[in-house]
Amino acid sequence: MENELYFKDRVISNFTEELTVYANQPNLKFLQIGAHVGHASKWLLDHVLTDPTSILVDVDIWDDNMWPGIDREKEYDNRLASYSNLKKVKLLSNEFFNVNTEFFDFIYVDGSHTNRQTYYDGIMGFKCLKINGVMAFDDYKWGSGFGPRYASTTSFIKEYKEFITYKVLRDQMWVVKV
Repeated sequence: MENELYFKDRVISNFTEELTVYANQPNLKFLQIGAHVGHASKWLLDHVLTDPTSILVDVDIWDDNMWPGIDREKEYDNRLASYSNLKKVKLLSNEFFNVNTEFFDFIYVDGSHTNRQTYYDGIMGFKCLKINGVMAFDDYKWGSGFGPRYASTTSFIKEYKEFITYKVLRDQMWVVKV
């Protein structure tokens, strides 16, 4: 599957480089906007959120019209059925942020690839990101060019530049709230 190859080739190296410092720590809260079939979720739960008091919140609508031919939600549920520290939230990210009251150590923005929604997810995610928390925007770059989220992520960086440090890692933009 193309998504799994992308995850193995690009995302795992970034996650390893930036997130394994959190491994085995208690009381961590991670948020993922856009869980797809659960590749990133499984990796985070297996390699970072290994303390039973740490939790991953996955927000997705699992709309299979966007990915015809696969039942994304069923594949996600099967892959992650054994994890007790996973909270699955089946909502649009806008709806989630409207009711969320928690703060997160890490937020992975990998939901909608539209500029408007990515920008919104960045702003709303930033509001619930802890100080020194990390937020990663997937698909900032795409192959040898700029990805579908380049404009929105760049706008977010410009708007919040005095409150963050940031760097590009392979295809992703990584932000730390200072």
